[in-house]
Amino acid sequence: MSNPIKGRPEQVVPLLTITIENVVSADLVGEFCIGRTVDLDASSTKHGCNSILSLYETESPVDVVEVEDRLIEAFIHHPKCSNSDGDIKAATSEKFMNYVYVAIWYSEKKNEHAA
Repeated sequence: MSNPIKGRPEQVVPLLTITIENVVSADLVGEFCIGRTVDLDASSTKHGCNSILSLYETESPVDVVEVEDRLIEAFIHHPKCSNSDGDIKAATSEKFMNYVYVAIWYSEKKNEHAA
């Protein structure tokens, strides 16, 4: 998904859940985490991930928190998910666009394919 979707949480969460499941089920994905940010580049650098996918975009701090929380709840027990119940959440903004993303780290299998 190259462009993040917009909409009310109840409209977008089912689609985002399917999208995340499709992405993270790939063998080349070794680990992932779901988060929110106002700066995707800074979040990518902070995580040190191989890839970051912007999934959801909103001007509403309330909506971004709800979408992130519902997606983490859906995936917290996934074997590749590195989110935990005690994770510190990023700030939201009323002045900037808010994003929900999935950060991805590739598995060793991806490196074997490149060799």
